[in-house]
Amino acid sequence: MLNLTDEQKAYVQDVLQGVPFLSFNYTTGRFDVSDAVPEPTWEQIRTLGKATRKLSHRRPPSVPPASRGEVRPPSFCSVRLDQLVTGYYDRCLEHYCYERLNLKVPHEQTCWVRFASKTYCLGRAKPDTEFDHGAKIQFLERLRRDERDNYVAISIYRAYHRNPELIDGLKKDEAGWIILHADVPIRPLDPKERVKVSVKDFLKKVLGYPNDDRVLRVVQSIETHGWDNDLAWKLPEGGAVLGYSRSTGRYFAITGRHRVAAARYLYSQGKLSGATLLEFPVITYLWGAWKQGRPHPDSPVCEWCKV
Repeated sequence: MLNLTDEQKAYVQDVLQGVPFLSFNYTTGRFDVSDAVPEPTWEQIRTLGKATRKLSHRRPPSVPPASRGEVRPPSFCSVRLDQLVTGYYDRCLEHYCYERLNLKVPHEQTCWVRFASKTYCLGRAKPDTEFDHGAKIQFLERLRRDERDNYVAISIYRAYHRNPELIDGLKKDEAGWIILHADVPIRPLDPKERVKVSVKDFLKKVLGYPNDDRVLRVVQSIETHGWDNDLAWKLPEGGAVLGYSRSTGRYFAITGRHRVAAARYLYSQGKLSGATLLEFPVITYLWGAWKQGRPHPDSPVCEWCKV
């Protein structure tokens, strides 16, 4: 049983606020979704997002050292690198590192770029409900109305508005997850920021800037400096939040996927110890793969990424 400080208790209570089906496990040091939620609705996922946003932008308080001069103990929210067994989406980004750095596969030919990075989970419906062309149109209109603060969803709606054929890549899988496979420019909600990103992407293309995924820069940074939890929590991006399925035993990077994939890749190459402690909070749940953790129904999954 963990003996939390007042600061840690306040941190836990702040995270739990507004998410009635989430609790803190004082034995494991993790946040648990109630067993009463074996499969989440999309509304429950959005509610869980309140806790995720808090966790990703506030580093878990650490236990103060017992005496002067001692090394600070790790945060009570953490996981060892060799325990971090991931699922499809995170494995695919990890494999991207191997394809680029070991096999020298061109960026555009990696399975990550061809399939996973162009996949977006936008909602969930009952598996047995009809999802024909009319239902897809209604879904996209609800997306515009209900996800106004979601820059990914709004970027996709804008792309659909310009190219209605985009709807052909919108599918519902056997578990009810609504997933789109499309090459869509994802832009910020703020108009000025959106213009900045568009101009930046245009200049990169004109100047022939390498298209490599930024995970490779993270790999290089960790190789150079070692794993640094202080750097891993650098703002404004914040830290990673990990999901853990109590039914499959696999982790899912809810946020901070690039750091997790880079660390896993370096561990697989013997360049990072399995005992490395990643000071990231973990949310556990009963269900299995979810959101981006599920492949698009029409996309092939290579042997490495297959779970």
